[in-house]
Amino acid sequence: MKIGEGKGVDAWKYVTHLCRPILWPACKERMIAYPNFRLMEDNAPSHDSDFTNCE
Repeated sequence: MKIGEGKGVDAWKYVTHLCRPILWPACKERMIAYPNFRLMEDNAPSHDSDFTNCE
């Protein structure tokens, strides 16, 4: 995934390149430290796809 490709981020890239390796582990750490922690996303298509929601 390169900045400036101009192709956007689909659900697969979002989950495999960002969520699994970076975002979700960081969220798990935050949830341990702050039980009321909530992750807010902006309803971009990749955030609200069936693939993302199944993960």
